[in-house]
Amino acid sequence: MIRLLLGFVFLLTARMDAYAQEQSSRVQEFVEQTSTQFEISTQDVTISISPNPATAYTNIDISSPSPAQFKITAFNLIGKEIELIYDALDSQVHVLQDVRDWKPGFYLIQFALNGRVIKTLKLVVK
Repeated sequence: MIRLLLGFVFLLTARMDAYAQEQSSRVQEFVEQTSTQFEISTQDVTISISPNPATAYTNIDISSPSPAQFKITAFNLIGKEIELIYDALDSQVHVLQDVRDWKPGFYLIQFALNGRVIKTLKLVVK
């Protein structure tokens, strides 16, 4: 039973990765085609999450050369939004995210720039 469950989690994670990569490619294509509509390119944005895996807290950092509307959202593996972590206009974002109330498992942290998803990263909570 545990092997079946682990196999399902692995398959679901692989599918979510493929979906996130596909969406990231689509966003990148859109940004390149409409670059005059955005002040900054997604290539100029740096994103990091550490520590990962997290036990109590994790640091989420984003930086861009100019201010932009950043939105950071956490989802569980079935795609349900569990928390809006950050939503504001800024060029440097540092969030110390408390994950003590999150159940142990895998989460997807989605990053949006000016209303467009630019990246989705996995976060493991122990």
